[in-house]
Amino acid sequence: MTMRHLCSLFSLAALGLVAGCNSNSNPPTVPVSGTVKLDGKLVSGASVMFHPTAGGQTASATTDASGKYVLGTFAGGDGAIKGSYEVTVTKIETEAGTSSYELSNQAPPAETKSDGKDQKLDDMYSAYGKAYKGTPKDAGKVKQPASKNDLPTKYDQPKTSGLKFEVVDKCPPIDIELKSK
Repeated sequence: MTMRHLCSLFSLAALGLVAGCNSNSNPPTVPVSGTVKLDGKLVSGASVMFHPTAGGQTASATTDASGKYVLGTFAGGDGAIKGSYEVTVTKIETEAGTSSYELSNQAPPAETKSDGKDQKLDDMYSAYGKAYKGTPKDAGKVKQPASKNDLPTKYDQPKTSGLKFEVVDKCPPIDIELKSK
């Protein structure tokens, strides 16, 4: 075998290893999107969960300001695996009136900048308290804001929602119509 053949053989083997390492072990997904409406009105900030009836990986999304969602299973917006699903929809509001959608779009609390001097433990507690409205020693004692589902409770469980959909190749938009009564 010549050196040229040996190099070609080595290159092909290396290419095969790279291709094998890059193969995706996840099942293929299909793009799925749609809107969520309650009594004909678009719902923003709702959590949409597609639960496979045969078991397996759940797909989820949160509706945007215009009530639209794009499902993701293994990564945001990558779609859902083909099959039958029972669907749940919730919209959790906190005592302060902030939905999970609004919380996800808020900037995190500002960090306290250090001037390069050594900080004392009390200074660190104080900085934490300013950023997070409490100190680490208060952890577990601080009252968490109450939360509630702004959508009818029947939609928060797969078996009671009555929402069943099939994900197929070239899936058309799946618009979810909820009723308050």
